[in-house]
Amino acid sequence: MSGFVLDAGGLIALEREDRPALLLVQRALTASHRVVVPATALAQVARDLRRQVRIARLLRQSSCLVSPLDRPAAVSVGRLLARSGTTDVVDAHVVRVAQALGLAVLTSDPGDLRALDPGLTLVSV
Repeated sequence: MSGFVLDAGGLIALEREDRPALLLVQRALTASHRVVVPATALAQVARDLRRQVRIARLLRQSSCLVSPLDRPAAVSVGRLLARSGTTDVVDAHVVRVAQALGLAVLTSDPGDLRALDPGLTLVSV
């Protein structure tokens, strides 16, 4: 795998020191693979990055990219929500970022993401 997109559950797993999540992300970073955090997922979990040390450390890595929700992304997310009949903007943004980059998603909630894209590669933590 050439990297991961982390949804809110993936970020929370890192912060809770979930060993499989930590190892997967560490391996990706060591290999200089991309680790992408959609801005919406970050907003969902960021409360105090002085205390959320593992998330803050991840965000400082050169291989970590925070993917913004700009106008084109927002329109794409809205279209995905309309097609799927779902309403979770964060999940749809995670899916769109993963689709655009061809990356797997590190998630604790594969069911919701599957509803948006049944073919998406998901890694459950």
